[in-house]
Formats: sequence, C-alpha cells, structure tokens
Amino acid sequence: MDILINNEKLEFSLENEKNLNEVIDSVEKWVLKNGRVISSISADDVRITLDSPSETLHKGVNGISLLKIQTLSPIEYALHTLETIGEYIVDFKSRYLQSARIENHDAVLEGLMLVENGLSCACSLLLIKDFAVLDENGVSLQEMLGGLHTAVHKFEKHYIDTADLPEITGILDGFLRVLPRMAIWTVIKNGISMSKPQNTEAFYKSVLANIGKNLQIGKDAPALHDILFITELLDELVFMLGFFMQEHQDRMDGIRVSGKIIREVIESISKGLKEIEESFKNGDMVSVGDMIEYELKPLYEDVLELIEKISDII
Repeated sequence: MDILINNEKLEFSLENEKNLNEVIDSVEKWVLKNGRVISSISADDVRITLDSPSETLHKGVNGISLLKIQTLSPIEYALHTLETIGEYIVDFKSRYLQSARIENHDAVLEGLMLVENGLSCACSLLLIKDFAVLDENGVSLQEMLGGLHTAVHKFEKHYIDTADLPEITGILDGFLRVLPRMAIWTVIKNGISMSKPQNTEAFYKSVLANIGKNLQIGKDAPALHDILFITELLDELVFMLGFFMQEHQDRMDGIRVSGKIIREVIESISKGLKEIEESFKNGDMVSVGDMIEYELKPLYEDVLELIEKISDII
C-alpha cells in the first residue's frame, strides 16, 4: 500500500495494522504529532468518511493499493469547518424546518447539538473569543451560543412542535449572519493566509506592500482587491471596538497606542477609510496609493499595537 499525504509519498511501514481503519488511526497519530489535522481520506479513489460502511473501514490492507490523505493546519481546518457549518445549517433548515410539523425530533436535536459543538470548537482552534464576534446589531456569538444551548436543553425535555420553529430558525439564521465575521476575526487576530500562514504583523505588511507595488506597475485590479480586503478588516475592527468601548470602558480607557487613547485611534482609522473611499469614488488611484503609503501604513502600526494590547479581551 502506498500512502500519499498532500500528494507526497509517506515512507510508512506497516507494523501490526491489518485493515484500513487501523492504518488510518496510525497515520492520524503521525499527522497530529506534526501539528496538522486530516481533512480528507480516500482509498483507491473511494472517499472515506466517518459513516463509511464497516466493510470498507475493515478492508484488509492487502486489498488497497493507494491511500490518499489531505491535511490542514488547525486554523485552516477550523476555517474550513466554518464553511462546512454554514452549508450544514442551510441544508438542515431545508430538510427539517420547512414543513409545519417536525417529523424527526431526534435528528433536529442532534443537528442543533452538532452546530453548537462545531462553533465552539472552531472558536477554540481559531483563537477567537465568542463574545468578540458581533452581528450587525451588536449581538455576540456568545449570546447566540447561549440561546442555542438553552434551546437544546429545553428540547431534550419536551418534543419540538410547530410553535418552536421560529425560535430554531432565528437562532440558525443568526449563525449564518455571524459566520463570515468569525472568518474576518480570524484574519484580524491571527493574520492567517490560507496559502502561506504568517504571523499577524508579517501578513498585514505583505498585503500593504503588494498594494503599493501593484499600483506602481499599473495593476489596479489586484491592488483594488487587497485594498477592499484591508478596509473590510479595518471596518470590522472599528465596529467591534465601538461596542467594546461601552462594555469594557474601564479596561479600554487605560490602554494607550502611540500615546493615544483607543477612541482617538478609532477616529483616525475611520477618517482614513473615508478618505480612501472618497478617492475610489473619484477614480483617483494616485491619491489612493499616496494615502496607503503615507497614512494607512503608519496607521497599521497603531492597529497592530492595538490588537496586541487588547488581545486578552478579544
């Protein structure tokens, strides 16, 4: 049996493994020791999942020619999990919550518990705190998860009926709104690049450097993409900090960034974003480039310092 991990052959000698399941267990331990997690498995081009038939999982190793395994870093895996949770919620609503009557109480309850556990685990892997992720109305993921936990506890004691559907649908719709913001917060706090993970400072500086380089050589389209990406992160940071100034004012007021209080940093970010947006509307890419070089880059030094100082809060 040949084993490929991320398309590279693994020198793996079978010891006491007799079937596919035992081989997967051994390889998974090796993958975890190397700081990765398995994202997909196939045996002779047949996808292997947790619910694969028993006869497939217990197939003898002599009957398998090629085992292909794809792995991800924990953060990449968690981001992938967010996407999967979103797809699962959409499918779950379509399958179980469209009729006026709940046909399978146990399946609905199990599905809600899967969503709760998946989101909690994702927060842990992504190094973000659930109370720092807010929807457009300032409702935190922590509050949403609390509402889901309460609902699950309630439905463990009594059968779900028609009157409960709006509550369940509302909770799940809230998660669909907040999932993209979880991904944004992952970038803000971790500086994660899916193709090449970097630390936060290196990630932001590389993006800013690419913007300036592309504008200089006339590649406006990729520069525009990166500018929109950076401004989206800044918008989210300003949005969150506005709420945190109210909720944690006693802690936030004591923080200084380049000698400025956080409120002044927020005002500087907001002003810079408005100026960039105005230049975009006027099609003035030269001004956009100048603002990025002389205003946004120094501002990001303050942003990075701010993120570091409030990391215990967010």
